[in-house]
Amino acid sequence: MIFPYIHHSRFDIFSLEKVPNGILLHDPNNLLEGTGKRFGHVKIKNIIESKSPHIRQFIKKIIAERKKVAMKLTIITGASSGIGEAVAHRLGTDGHRVVLVARTRSKLEEVANEIGENALIEACDASDGNAVIAMAERVLRDHGVPEVIVNSAGAGEWKFIEDTPPEEAVTMMKAPYFAAFNITHAFMRIMIEQRKGVIIHVGSPVSIFTWPSCTGYAAARWALRGLHESLCDDLRGTGVRSCHVVFGKVSSPYFAHNPNTEEKLPGIAKTVPTISTEECAKVIARASQRPRRRIVHPFMLRMYCWSYAVFPWFTRWLLRSTGTKRQI
Repeated sequence: MIFPYIHHSRFDIFSLEKVPNGILLHDPNNLLEGTGKRFGHVKIKNIIESKSPHIRQFIKKIIAERKKVAMKLTIITGASSGIGEAVAHRLGTDGHRVVLVARTRSKLEEVANEIGENALIEACDASDGNAVIAMAERVLRDHGVPEVIVNSAGAGEWKFIEDTPPEEAVTMMKAPYFAAFNITHAFMRIMIEQRKGVIIHVGSPVSIFTWPSCTGYAAARWALRGLHESLCDDLRGTGVRSCHVVFGKVSSPYFAHNPNTEEKLPGIAKTVPTISTEECAKVIARASQRPRRRIVHPFMLRMYCWSYAVFPWFTRWLLRSTGTKRQI
């Protein structure tokens, strides 16, 4: 807000030095001075100068920067495709500033161009802890503290353990588990200090009940679920929430990138409707506003989760009997 006085105009804006989510004002012509030691208000020294074109341009810039501070900052991993890309589009449209995180800059640039000025690019391998810490430092310095983190990076093909080379198992642990751990670790301390934030982990139903022929994939998703469950206990009373969102089959590039995987779905999966990445993004956008410990979507998948909680032996039998059989 701008407050006109007889001798000066005051801007209700805060400097980064005084307030973590403030604005860094560039004042090459020395037009501003601070008022209020506690809050760091700034004002134009001369009320007459406030009518000049140069000052008007300066005011427009300040107002634009203030709007950015008012927008939620959201970190999204795996933002170059699939669910992550759809979430970036959805939240960017909803008014979030979205930090797009993935390894390939060219793909992130394509997504950012589609979203517009609300998109920020951070090309980074989220499974590399040191790279993530450096990225987090840049984000905190240039854009402020995130209110939402969406851990949607993931990879891996469904195979029996004897068909999974050890290096492939390590790759599957890198994303989603280590990527989610590193991103969460890098921003956690400042989010706790702010006493607010939502961390959303995009998981798989295999982290609730397993089925044949996806050992390494399942282990990585259980690790992600373990991270989430531990965070729920660690974060109690801090104002920061952890949310595990589980989807059924999604019409994303995953199955195209991992041939021979779709055919290994248990037969009962046919009773669960396939959903779009846009539908997933809608669920995640809602979770960012009203987080719950676990969200399962769609409805039929929730029914199988309920069945597993009440009759685990029956659900296991269904998954085994309709799943891939080992060729001996």
